[in-house]
Amino acid sequence: ARASGELDAAGTVVAEYLEAHSVAPEALLRHSVICSRLGRIEEAMTDLDTILLFEPERADARERKAALAIALLPKG
Repeated sequence: ARASGELDAAGTVVAEYLEAHSVAPEALLRHSVICSRLGRIEEAMTDLDTILLFEPERADARERKAALAIALLPKG
């Protein structure tokens, strides 16, 4: 529970930063990591899409997006 609370707090800090700096790829990447750990996969994917819109060569964002896409596949 404590770790989840810390992630929520970190997510809030990064989200506030992104409101002022909407195209900040490093902050978007951090936010996507936090969101994915909190189970907010679609929000994480949106962050990665924004990074790739402005920096399509970012291998780290492409790799993370591919990994998250797998997580979105239906299980069964």
